[in-house]
Amino acid sequence: VTAPLVGAIGNINSPLLDLPLNNNLSMKSGVGSVTFSRATTATYIDRYGVLKHAGIDEPRFEKDGLLIEGASTNELKYSEDLTNAVWGKSNITVTNQGGGITRLTATLDNGTIVQNPTTYNTTDIFTNSFYARKISGSGVITTFYPAGGPVVTNLTSEFQKISQSGVQVDSAGRYYFVLQTSGDVIEVRGCQVEQLPFASSYIPTTTSAVTRSGDVCSVTFANNAPLQTEAITVLCDFEMFGRVSTNRAWQISGLTNALVQPANDTVMYGFYGSGFTPQDWEANVSMRHGVIFDGVNLLNSKDGIQTPSAVVSAPIGTPTLIGIGGSGDHGIFNMYGHIKNFKIYDKSLSAVEVSLA
Repeated sequence: VTAPLVGAIGNINSPLLDLPLNNNLSMKSGVGSVTFSRATTATYIDRYGVLKHAGIDEPRFEKDGLLIEGASTNELKYSEDLTNAVWGKSNITVTNQGGGITRLTATLDNGTIVQNPTTYNTTDIFTNSFYARKISGSGVITTFYPAGGPVVTNLTSEFQKISQSGVQVDSAGRYYFVLQTSGDVIEVRGCQVEQLPFASSYIPTTTSAVTRSGDVCSVTFANNAPLQTEAITVLCDFEMFGRVSTNRAWQISGLTNALVQPANDTVMYGFYGSGFTPQDWEANVSMRHGVIFDGVNLLNSKDGIQTPSAVVSAPIGTPTLIGIGGSGDHGIFNMYGHIKNFKIYDKSLSAVEVSLA
């Protein structure tokens, strides 16, 4: 083993803070305390593909790490009881299977089920989503969203999430799907309409719309991050479901511009102090991201590839809180996605070290 490699291994094995975030909030190394809160219950899909319900203040861990989301509201009523009269039906029979699952059988071609939430407007982006699987027949269904037209999906025997986003063309936002062939049988669960440009986790409803509160996760600043003028490297694996105007992967509160957030649907910025460097990004794709500052120069790293450095001045202020998947306070700037392997080093790691960390 060469001396540079030995030195690199030594550097990456000594982070000030190491949060794996695979199935709990425990630190692998570091000091301070990790806190998590959410004012409402929520759902998630565990690593085995099973829909689970999380209690108030219970963190949710999926196969890609800790799930962090902002608030959202499911505008549909009776999302788990499609036999209810709020759902219009044509050429179709509906039976509850338990566990929030509904079985639909087309009695003629184009068996249809529909609900018209009245809270749509013609300026905001909404997303329709649900899970579906084929029981028998062709498995071909059509979902309609007025702004985007019909989308045809060929179902399999496994539940798959189907979503469609757009701006409504009228105020009677129609949520419906059609079984194209008589005799086809499918099962659905998790029906949802929300005012986001992407689908978030499922929110069960009954007589009225239901809101899920945002997740808040943070680490106290307690000798687990360097001061603002010192060298620092922040690494983490994360993915975002899409972009809203303020979603962030992490933020060190108390400092001016110490954060990572998308600028648009294709460019991600890592900020530290007076400057930033861009990286490309894509929704629903996991990336290993790094922000590296040596006291003068700032660069970003994505999956081991570094951007050109920029000369910047250090942030102003005193670190007070390390936000995980957002600002870490008040449930704002939430990322809507997954984060894991969050690490802070008190040194500027090299490209080789970042690729090994």
